[in-house]
Amino acid sequence: MFYNGQKIETKRLIGVCKKENNSDPKITFKNHMNEEVCYISIIEKRKCIELIIHTAEKFRNKGYMSEALNEFFITAFKNSPKLLINNYISKSNDSSMHLHKKFGFKESNNNFWSLNKMQFKKNNESEKRILKEEYFFLSEVQENINFEKNFLQSFNL
Repeated sequence: MFYNGQKIETKRLIGVCKKENNSDPKITFKNHMNEEVCYISIIEKRKCIELIIHTAEKFRNKGYMSEALNEFFITAFKNSPKLLINNYISKSNDSSMHLHKKFGFKESNNNFWSLNKMQFKKNNESEKRILKEEYFFLSEVQENINFEKNFLQSFNL
């Protein structure tokens, strides 16, 4: 499904898939400053895959994992339309449950959540939400740039 060296790009991140020897593939996403922001590890099972996702603490709650997962799901379902994704989520991990619901995952039993292509497609609202998050993020960045520019100009720098 994902090959060694395959790239996945979002507006703010570039992910590269690494698969060494018999290990499970891992896609590490970095920002424009080459900082590791988040990763998605893929555990391939017989009839499905499981994901292990992680976001570095300083990048949490900023929409990075949403961006990464969105592009991951688009690529995965394009390559394997009958793919089923199962994830185990601890009941105490509210942010992960929220993220999975956002993409259309359904809770089955024993804290397992599942997603197939149809559920992902039905949940296109997630894509609209991500675009809004990106817009507001970019607006914030532009405001900060303008502030810094005006601040430096006030000192004739």
